[in-house]
Amino acid sequence: MHQTTEAKKFWNLVPKDKRIKILNNVWCGSCKKGSGIGHVSMSIEGGDLILRGVCTVCNSDVARLIEGTRELRPPKIFGGRPDICHSNPNISNLAKFRKGTKAADFIETVGILKIKHSDHWDPADELQYQGHTGEDLQSPFDQILASGKRCAWEMENILPGDDPHAPDCPIGVGIDMMDTGDWYGAVKHMKSLIQQDQRCLDAYAHLGTWYFEYGNPHELNTAKNYYKTGVAIGLKSIGDNANDVFPWGFIDNRPFFRCLHGLGLCFYRQNRPTEAFTIFSKMVWLNPSDNQGARFLINAIIDGVSWGEFQANEDQMRCF
Repeated sequence: MHQTTEAKKFWNLVPKDKRIKILNNVWCGSCKKGSGIGHVSMSIEGGDLILRGVCTVCNSDVARLIEGTRELRPPKIFGGRPDICHSNPNISNLAKFRKGTKAADFIETVGILKIKHSDHWDPADELQYQGHTGEDLQSPFDQILASGKRCAWEMENILPGDDPHAPDCPIGVGIDMMDTGDWYGAVKHMKSLIQQDQRCLDAYAHLGTWYFEYGNPHELNTAKNYYKTGVAIGLKSIGDNANDVFPWGFIDNRPFFRCLHGLGLCFYRQNRPTEAFTIFSKMVWLNPSDNQGARFLINAIIDGVSWGEFQANEDQMRCF
């Protein structure tokens, strides 16, 4: 086993019983399942431990990322709640691709989704529903209350080839394929939906999620690009209404929020807390009922909690 000095210090912080589990639970893209890792080399990249080696079954190259621990995480980026918490942030720059790339050209030419006005969102109604008085709210919810009524919109949801008489929608078909272990079939299916209509945000969201959970650190950028594309198409469609409300209760808004949530998680996992914080803050402003729990991610980032710690806490909560 080859380790850099920093990697060795990191690895020694991992409990011995967990080290064995880690070395025997690495995703192999050739075997299409978890496997052991041999001929291991370890290095620190971006505050995380990267394990590289070969699959103990087929000898293909494999890798695994271990998130930074409390001792190695960066210091708090905020001395308190930052000013951005008090305003409706602009996230357009976080969804832009580098000028001159195929991705940037694609966003320029792709069509937009229709949005439908659905009356006004009233913060007083939201507070009553949530059981708040308004005095017990923390930022940014106090500022959302102070912002008053805003227009509420529902976004068009594209489902290529959808048959209302079929037992499942096109997205559900892909999910079922993934649930049965057909990784390539599921990915191919979702990509085919995008080929039929490039505005199918839910396909981008699910592809992003599958690559995000793939286990190989090199796949994180793939996940991020899928999420980012979905967010960029959504923002292009929203246009000048980006400071209004797109309630989660309008189910056709949900694919856009899945892309937003995934993009924020990618930034968080890549040790870019400021960008992640901005995305999660925008999610709360767009959907104050916060059905995806962005507020918990906001608080974690403010408190300097690393992505690895946040995930560990989430896993621990699931055990109860």
